[in-house]
Amino acid sequence: MEPKFLALVNEFLSLSHTYDTEAMRALQEKFEKYLKDNKDTEDKQIENTIYLLKGLINFEETNNIKSSYELILPMLNNLEFGTNMELIRGNYNRKLLIWSIPICESYEQALQFLNAIEDNFLLYPKGKEVEEKFKRRMYIRITNRLLHAKGLEKLSEEELNEVERLFAEYVKKAKMLCVDRDKLKALAILLAREGLFYGEKDTLDSGTYLARSRRESKLQDYLDKDLGNFRALPTLLKEPLNEKEKFGVLLRELRLARKTNLEDFAKMSGFSAGTIRKLEHGEDKVRPDTLKKICEALGITEDYFKQDISIVYKKATE
Repeated sequence: MEPKFLALVNEFLSLSHTYDTEAMRALQEKFEKYLKDNKDTEDKQIENTIYLLKGLINFEETNNIKSSYELILPMLNNLEFGTNMELIRGNYNRKLLIWSIPICESYEQALQFLNAIEDNFLLYPKGKEVEEKFKRRMYIRITNRLLHAKGLEKLSEEELNEVERLFAEYVKKAKMLCVDRDKLKALAILLAREGLFYGEKDTLDSGTYLARSRRESKLQDYLDKDLGNFRALPTLLKEPLNEKEKFGVLLRELRLARKTNLEDFAKMSGFSAGTIRKLEHGEDKVRPDTLKKICEALGITEDYFKQDISIVYKKATE
């Protein structure tokens, strides 16, 4: 394998966080540049990687599965949708398929890909450590697809029961593969996602607290994005939001709409990141002087926070 190509392959295989859009976009540009001057592999690994990265970046920025799926569809066709066991016997093509799970057309398709990879490991074993690494990524990603299905898709009662059964199964499997200390970031995401899925505030708080303890802004931004996308959905709530939580959802919606991370948003408003985070999570009640400064910094009126919370739900389901 040519050294430059090998370096790109290894960089892709080491990319572990789909929420890092900057890293994904930089990697996409490297693959595109390489493809201009070099021939692709027989199974189109370079072309497929570009399709996948475009789809993942789009999903992280829009949370729109439909448009993201259309971007990766050529890749799925090239990989024969996981039905050709020979095509996915290598780690590279396996990872391409695994990373497509959150943006599959349906949760049933996501499950099909997951089952195909598990069957492939039985046919072409790679060793316990490698298999556990891939399975952890698969299980974490399918919990995201199932959360999206429950929160944002119209499901029949039978489909909802199936989604809930699958979520319970795979969140348990994923957590069992996150027991080591270096897997705490993945565990934080799983706990927050579990809290959102079941409408359990204590579990959600455990996940966000664990993420906060890692002191990694990209991880916190990712969980804030999840909270912004799902926290106000009536399909996930066990009880109505209180006034502090309503304010937090609307504040987070405002920040995400401006594509501003929490730290920058805090500087704009003249407060610490911790203060804004507590407001967004509904932990603190906003004081009149704090509300005034936030509104002045962002050029909005206090009426923004008086609107019905259903506006967030409507945007999420459009």
